[in-house]
Amino acid sequence: MCRCIPDYVSGKTAETGVLQIFLDNDKVTMAFYPHILHKNQIVPLNGQNKSKQLHYLESISFGSTFDVNGTILPRGIENNGDNNIHK
Repeated sequence: MCRCIPDYVSGKTAETGVLQIFLDNDKVTMAFYPHILHKNQIVPLNGQNKSKQLHYLESISFGSTFDVNGTILPRGIENNGDNNIHK
């Protein structure tokens, strides 16, 4: 059996995610979906763990923020998740 993810990966180094890019004519939007490496699998995060990872990424990102769905927005624009801005 091939183990593509080493067993020693844990803590902050196990945090990962999926970046999805939406192209609609001249408009480009992106969303980040937090995941974690657990038992050699990539597992999506939810709830408080998802929020914690998005807040951390926001703290190290220049000029951008995340809404509750993971959509990446210019800092200062708020989206409560009710509007799907990439459709």
